[in-house]
Amino acid sequence: MAQQQLHRQQYTSDLLEWAVYQHYTLHCSTADIAKQLNISQRVVQRTLRMWRIIGRVKLPITRAYQPKARVLSHQHCQFILGILKHNPDLYLDEIAEQLQLQHGLDVSLPTVW
Repeated sequence: MAQQQLHRQQYTSDLLEWAVYQHYTLHCSTADIAKQLNISQRVVQRTLRMWRIIGRVKLPITRAYQPKARVLSHQHCQFILGILKHNPDLYLDEIAEQLQLQHGLDVSLPTVW
């Protein structure tokens, strides 16, 4: 049997905001909204949930994807050794946080380990 590739439909923010308006202002049911806007009822439900949680119909784009560093430079390793000399009880996430604050380097916990 051939695998079917799932394709998720993209809806405009205007359309999704109209669904929110219909639900909260016009007091339409999710089934009625789905039928009127020709979208699935599940899309309407997810949109309303997103609106309740963050006050938007779509997640905001915060920044372009930037992968975390996988290898630390000699300078960063010396920095870690220095902060561990002063405070040997630091957790990995605290070390990673200090690298972010002091050097602007976003690293994963396995990289620090």
